[in-house]
Amino acid sequence: MADFAALSTPEKPVAEVNTLDDYDLYCHYVAGLVGEGLSGIFAVSGKEREWIADQLTLSNSMGLLLQKTNIFRDIKEDVDEGRGFWPRAIWGKHGFNSMAELLDPAREKEALFASSEMVLDALRHAVDALDYLTLLRTQSVFNFVAIPAVMAIATLERCFMNPDILKKNVKIRRGEAIRVSHQMHNLLTMLTSSSSTERSTPETSRTSSESMPRRSTPRLHEMTLIS
Repeated sequence: MADFAALSTPEKPVAEVNTLDDYDLYCHYVAGLVGEGLSGIFAVSGKEREWIADQLTLSNSMGLLLQKTNIFRDIKEDVDEGRGFWPRAIWGKHGFNSMAELLDPAREKEALFASSEMVLDALRHAVDALDYLTLLRTQSVFNFVAIPAVMAIATLERCFMNPDILKKNVKIRRGEAIRVSHQMHNLLTMLTSSSSTERSTPETSRTSSESMPRRSTPRLHEMTLIS
């Protein structure tokens, strides 16, 4: 993190993230390490099996999914306050010279194409995150990890190709949060009665992700999935 802090200057106090590798590394420092640390705590506490502490890739992916969702959603607030966390590698190829230009109403279409790539990049970590959930055996730990993960995917669905993210901070509405929480409660009730070592993938996450293409545009097929 000190490496990123050292990039700032008096003229540009918040350094831009340029490449996707830099973006992944920044999110690792901010949230991936938290995921790794929590896995260690789960193991040491005896709540989970000892080897869960060694699942560094899956733990990191869980943190990156949550962090990238926040960064994607908060573009309007961040730009207004002089921050810029979207990687230049994504928005630069759509003809923007700065993140501030993403908020230009006249360039909304291009900004939404860039934003859709941000969603695809965040979803790179979804499979790992869901795989991590299948390894958890303690219900309280599962609840602690699963609820923010499901809410993150629901947020990505809400913000996908949604021009409102360029105008305000878009969040899951109270009613939607209640609906997702209710679905999660039903899921957890089902999982409680099943094997504690074999958990199925949350249906709410799959349902949210499948609804994203409804707001796609004719040109969306031209987008390249970030690998």
